[in-house]
Order: sequence, then C-alpha cells, then structure tokens
Amino acid sequence: MPSFLLVDDNPLVCSVLKFLVKEKFSRCQVDEPENLQAALEKIRKKNYSLVMIDVHVTDADAIELANSLLEVRRDVKILMYGISHTTSLAHKYLELGIMGCLAKDEEEDEIQKAIESVLNNGKYISPKLFYGLTGEYSAKF
Repeated sequence: MPSFLLVDDNPLVCSVLKFLVKEKFSRCQVDEPENLQAALEKIRKKNYSLVMIDVHVTDADAIELANSLLEVRRDVKILMYGISHTTSLAHKYLELGIMGCLAKDEEEDEIQKAIESVLNNGKYISPKLFYGLTGEYSAKF
C-alpha cells in the first residue's frame, strides 16, 4: 500500500491533494504533518512512498526542508510543488536529489502523471515550467 506525506501549511490545498491522491491511488495512506518538525519526525519513523512539499511552506525554506528530509532518509522520493517555480530552480532541486517539480496549477491528469513518474523512480518537471518560459515544451534534464 503506497503511503504519502503531504507537507503544506494551507489546509485547503492539503485537503484537495489528499482527496486527489486517495482518488487516484486507492488504498493508500496519506499523512499531513502540522509543521516541519512533525514532518521530520514522521520521516524518521516511516518510509513513505512519496513526500510532496509545497515550495512555500511558512515554517521552513523548501530547499532546507528537502535537504533535511534527504539527510534523515537518503532514498526518500520528493516531489516539490508550487506556483513560482522556474526551470533553473527545478533543475537545482533535481541536482539536490529531489525527484520532481510540479506547477501547483496543473490539471489533475498532470498531477497524477508527476506522482506516478516519481513513484516509479523517474524524474519529473512540470510542462508549465517550460511553456511559461519558452513557449514550447522540452523536458530534457
């Protein structure tokens, strides 16, 4: 049974993501820590299939949070999501060991594609990150 950790300080966004994940990945477990410290504690205790982190969580810098999670559990699969990604930032995340970057305003099918890609050990960068910058899609990374 896949297990997900959703790290987002917006309860509405968390609820929507949780609903989407449970709809697309039936029989999964979804945990929602209330802050950075709780996320780290959960990662120490459990090997999650996927950790989804909002780039703009208020109690931590997203890169510091991802690095902390990777220090605790090097093999953790992390998918960052947010509104203000850039291609260069997405590439920086991938270089750090984060497996994917998702634009927060992607359609449901693209969110599912991102999750499946990372769950299957693939790298993922949202098409909207490329379209917004170049007008064309190029997922070479």
